[in-house]
Amino acid sequence: MPIRGLGTDDILPPGGLLSCLCNYTLASYSAAGTRTPTAGDIVVFTTSNRRVVLAPDNDIGNTGIGRVVGDVNASDLTVQVEWLNIVAFVELDTDDAATVTLGNSCIKDGNTTVVNNFDGGAAAGNLVAVALSATTGAAKVQAAVVITGK
Repeated sequence: MPIRGLGTDDILPPGGLLSCLCNYTLASYSAAGTRTPTAGDIVVFTTSNRRVVLAPDNDIGNTGIGRVVGDVNASDLTVQVEWLNIVAFVELDTDDAATVTLGNSCIKDGNTTVVNNFDGGAAAGNLVAVALSATTGAAKVQAAVVITGK
């Protein structure tokens, strides 16, 4: 059976970086809790589903680092983010959502008889959990495929 790799056109939009709609809250977006997102802000994911905050000092973007682009939607608290070091988002299965910590890296769980199951308990790795479909039991984990470097 032939194996098909992911071509660049499958991962990045032609001529640009990957972008997606993310959530924010006024209370946690900035340290003071009073600043709304603005185009050009540099943001990172938090430990809440697809939520971003202003990137803190000295952050290297291990869980993704992006830039706010376009208009901010203050009515539903969403913002479009262009990701500088995320090349894709993938959906993974977990049999126990309680084992997944958002912001941690996903790791294959189970021996070779378990074909598709992930936990989110690793401190480092390229598949970073950014959203969960449930907090307990079987669930889907959305993970960012993050490019890391030295």
